[in-house]
Formats: sequence, C-alpha cells, structure tokens
Amino acid sequence: MLKKTLSTGEIIWNCVVFAAVVITALEAPYSFTFGTRIQTWQLWSDFFISFIFLCDVVYQLRQKAKGRVQFNTRQEKFNWWSLLAVDLMASIPFDIISYSLGGVTGVPFLNLLRLLDLSELFVSFSSWVK
Repeated sequence: MLKKTLSTGEIIWNCVVFAAVVITALEAPYSFTFGTRIQTWQLWSDFFISFIFLCDVVYQLRQKAKGRVQFNTRQEKFNWWSLLAVDLMASIPFDIISYSLGGVTGVPFLNLLRLLDLSELFVSFSSWVK
C-alpha cells in the first residue's frame, strides 16, 4: 500500500479509535464472562463506540475514493477489504440490539465480535513503526 505520513488530525483520529478499542477490549469480555445485566451507561458507550467505528469505516472508504489508498499487490487489496469488513462488523451496536430484544441469550456472545477490531491496532502500530 502507498506509504504516507500521518497528519495531526489522522493521529488524533487514530488515538480516538484506539481508545474505543481499549474500552471495548475491557468491557466486552467482562460483560460476557460475568453475565452482567446491561446498564444505561453500557448502552450509551455502545452507541458512541459503534458510531466511532462506523465513522472510521466511512473515513477509510473516503480515503479509498479519493485515491489516497493504492495497492501494489492483490494481497494488499484483499487485506484492506478484509480489515474493512472486520471494522464494519465491529461497528454493529450489539448491546443495543441485545437490550432491544429483551436480553436474548446468545446475543451477548456476538458482542465479542467487537474484539476483532483489535486487528486494527496491529495495522496502525505496524504503519507507525515502519
């Protein structure tokens, strides 16, 4: 992929996404393991974190549309689209869906799909280290 330096806004955005991933990485396994009831703060945090992840997907698509993301190989293209699909799955508000369905069992398990967004951290850190 085309290597570029990050602007100050992109670094701030990456920090916001990182914070959302860290919060998710702490909250999702805790809620799943201990079977806690969904609290109001969890619904609000789920909404905001889902919104951040969805904005990140839109941002990535805009970067692709503007031609700022270019691929040298088919593997890079496949990896980019795969990570975009993972980000899209992570943006689904599972807590809100579970709460609106009356706390149906099995739906909290889907909340663990948010942890897939940890792969975005590896991509971010690898681009910063290079």
